[in-house]
Amino acid sequence: MRLSFFEKVRVLKSRELPEYDGKIGVMLGISEEDGKIYGYDVHFPDEEEGCFFPAEELEGTGEFADPREFYDENDRIRVRVIDGEAFIVE
Repeated sequence: MRLSFFEKVRVLKSRELPEYDGKIGVMLGISEEDGKIYGYDVHFPDEEEGCFFPAEELEGTGEFADPREFYDENDRIRVRVIDGEAFIVE
């Protein structure tokens, strides 16, 4: 099952990080290549950095966090893509 950005997820059983088993965090990043999902970056409350989990170690709760909890709406940039290359627009 593919998870969505800002979805609250539960760690089922982690091989690398068993201390997170049963905890709920928010999905903020996807590791994907050619349509294959390798895992997700999950942020937990009161922690500075997220943790990476393989997809099979997580389940979605169907609930979503407010993106404003993680990103300031005033810190936006505009990007223009030309021939596959991105440029910041002033």
